[in-house]
Amino acid sequence: SMWGTYNDTLQLQIDGIDLIKEIPIRVNIVGTPIRMYLSAANDDTLPVVQFGTMLHNANPLMKKIHLQNISHNPVRIDWILYDRDNLEVNPTEKQKVIQLIPVIGHPFDSLNNGNSEPSESNTYITEGTLSTIEQSDRTASDTERSVTTTTTDRLKPLKLYMKPYEGAQCIGKNCMYTISPTTKVIPPREHIYLDLTFTPSNCPIQNRTMQCNATSIGILSVSQE
Repeated sequence: SMWGTYNDTLQLQIDGIDLIKEIPIRVNIVGTPIRMYLSAANDDTLPVVQFGTMLHNANPLMKKIHLQNISHNPVRIDWILYDRDNLEVNPTEKQKVIQLIPVIGHPFDSLNNGNSEPSESNTYITEGTLSTIEQSDRTASDTERSVTTTTTDRLKPLKLYMKPYEGAQCIGKNCMYTISPTTKVIPPREHIYLDLTFTPSNCPIQNRTMQCNATSIGILSVSQE
């Protein structure tokens, strides 16, 4: 994604006037300007492309991926593929791509380090608690609501997890997965199609059933074109 804050300066000059007016511009971007259209993908989930079950000597299967640039600027995409089933270290890969995972709140902190019960300072609301509140009198109900509101209004911590992508980077003609083109500039408000190809004959294991998985990473940048 390209989320962040971008600053620039717009110079305004009027004919007949020597004065040049500089206007500061600040743009806040949230999310990604690239839309990927898949029939089974939701807006809040990562897109997944499935090739189904194939024999190791079957012909390569290609699927087209529909992308759209919904922004007003040309966007360049550089694609990297990682074979998640190949855990061997590639000696030509000098740099490793890492992923940054932001998490809001406490998704895994229900137990403390001693594996004991959660602390009393944490408040958990269940269906039984809600039914008890509804059946109690107004004074008790107002007290419960005030405690719940105070706990809910607290700022939730933001945690950042960093980890490298699993597998080896797909380089060369012997990869099971290939994507074409690997570099593409999408003009503003226009569509393109990518070719994602799966070649079963390049599978390293051919004498038993194997589930093949890969991860595609699209690195976005604002193009100067």
